[in-house]
Amino acid sequence: MHVVDKATKLETIYDRIHLLDTRFEVLKREAEIELLKEKALLMAHGALRAKHDAADATHRERIRRYDDDRAFLRACNIGGEGDARVGHRAREGHRALTAGPTPPATRRTS
Repeated sequence: MHVVDKATKLETIYDRIHLLDTRFEVLKREAEIELLKEKALLMAHGALRAKHDAADATHRERIRRYDDDRAFLRACNIGGEGDARVGHRAREGHRALTAGPTPPATRRTS
């Protein structure tokens, strides 16, 4: 049994990894919205199928990076504060979480 001094009745101790999970889901949703907007523009301008495929490939790579970063942070959350994995990669993950959505690239339809 643990005795915890709480400032409010609803205050609790919990694993904040779930907050990171939520942020990653928001990033993935924003990436999907950007993809759909880009595809709508491509369709409106009659772009070739190759441009649609390139947009899909870019989106898949972005989601893969988010999933990799999320898995890394989950692994780091296990413990071992002196773990060498945390350094550079954790800073990269932090930048991804705090930067917000990546601005859309300049789109060329021809």
